[in-house]
Amino acid sequence: TPPGAGLCSLPRPFRPFPHPPRGGLCSEAGRTREASAGAVRERPMAARRPSEGGGDGVLPQKVRRQIHDVRSGRSTVLELDSDLKRLSQAAMEAFAEELQQLQTLTLLDLTENNLRGPGGEAVILATSHLHSLEVLFLINCGLTSREGIHVAQALSNLRRLKSLWVSRNDLDDDSAAALSEAVR
Repeated sequence: TPPGAGLCSLPRPFRPFPHPPRGGLCSEAGRTREASAGAVRERPMAARRPSEGGGDGVLPQKVRRQIHDVRSGRSTVLELDSDLKRLSQAAMEAFAEELQQLQTLTLLDLTENNLRGPGGEAVILATSHLHSLEVLFLINCGLTSREGIHVAQALSNLRRLKSLWVSRNDLDDDSAAALSEAVR
C-alpha cells in the first residue's frame, strides 16, 4: 500500500454520503453555522448552546439525532466526521455506550476524531459489538501503533466488515498488517 493511501477495498469513485446534510451544525473558521429549512444563521462559537457541546458529558444534538435515526431504523449510517473532536472523555464514553447498541449499523465514519485516551479506547472497543458493520472510516483519528492493534482486535470478530479506511494515522507495519488481517 502506498504511503498515505490507507487500507481500502472500495472501488473508486466512492461517495458514501451523496446527500447534503439535513440541517445540523458544523464548524468553520471559529464560527458555528446552523442550517435549517434552507436558512443559514451564523453565530460565534462561544455562543453555542450547551446541548451542542460535549464538554460536560452530553453528546451533541447532531450525534444524538443520528443515533436515534439508526435505532429507529431510518438509517444504517453514522457519519461523525470530526463531531467528536471537542468531546470530553465522559462524553466519549457515553458515545461508546450508545454505539455498542447500534446492531444495524453498516457504515461508521469517525474521520478526524481523536481516538486516543480512555474515551477513544472505549469507542474502539464498542465497534466490536457492531456485527452488521461493513465500512469503517478512521481517517486522521490520531491512531498510533497501540490504537491500531486495539482496532484490529476489536474488528477481528466482525465478519461483514468489507472496508477499513485508516489513512493519515501514525501506524507502523505491524499494526497495519493486523488491521489488514482483521478485514479479511
